[in-house]
Amino acid sequence: MSAVTATPRGFVAAGTTGERDAALWASPDGLAWHRVAARGLDGPGEQRVTALAVLGGDLVAVGTSADHRGETPLLWRAPLP
Repeated sequence: MSAVTATPRGFVAAGTTGERDAALWASPDGLAWHRVAARGLDGPGEQRVTALAVLGGDLVAVGTSADHRGETPLLWRAPLP
């Protein structure tokens, strides 16, 4: 896990999969977690989320995306899971 935040619906945590893609998990109570779709946090190279925040009804993630050309900042936004 690389980041976690509280939301009006519980919690969201970010981490990295075995494929080196960023992934998100949600939990209403912090006890039971389920992986949620995070379109745009996968793909070629390695994506890493380093911070999560709630903005209105959305989840915002920042981090990095890296491939053979180097590393670039990552900004991702989607409706709360």
